[in-house]
Amino acid sequence: EAETGQIVALKFPRVERFVEHLRQEADLARRIDDPQVVPILAARLEHDPPFLVMPYVEGRAVEAPEEVSPPQIVAGLELAADLVAVLERLHAQGVSHGDLKPGNLRIDVEGRVQILDLGLGRLQVETNLERSLAQSLVSVDGRSLAGTLDYMAPELFEGGQPGPPSDVYALGVLLHELLTGRAPAFGVSPREVNPDLPPGS
Repeated sequence: EAETGQIVALKFPRVERFVEHLRQEADLARRIDDPQVVPILAARLEHDPPFLVMPYVEGRAVEAPEEVSPPQIVAGLELAADLVAVLERLHAQGVSHGDLKPGNLRIDVEGRVQILDLGLGRLQVETNLERSLAQSLVSVDGRSLAGTLDYMAPELFEGGQPGPPSDVYALGVLLHELLTGRAPAFGVSPREVNPDLPPGS
């Protein structure tokens, strides 16, 4: 930012419906004071195109490993425990993310998980469902939607509102991917996919 010299990231919403929604939700994100929730510093919605200003999080993306070794199992459990602590604080304040997935998470240089896009979950869920129906999960903006929908709790497909249970469901999917390298499959236990996991997994 020219005013402060802080390095920032700019987010340009691709969906026109986001603009009015952002006007309301940016205030929510600014009110949440948590060291592991990336705030919205400013919402330049009058600009053409409109954009959000957020602190730049130096670090790495959250990605499921292709092959999961024992050290990666430990790292996955540590990441999940860190994320649980952040979600617990948010839920205690009556706030849920609603669109928890790897694309909305970063690992900072200190190894802590950072949550992005707080307050945008409800509309993102609606938009993902609309796009998936319209485009049959083939691709959106060149990227498959199937991965995004994997994290959506069943009640969201039935028109329910995102809440703490939705976040817990998404966390379960993420943990499964971190420990096995792939999304959950009906009737297949995590240990069947990754024999290095302890019994009972």
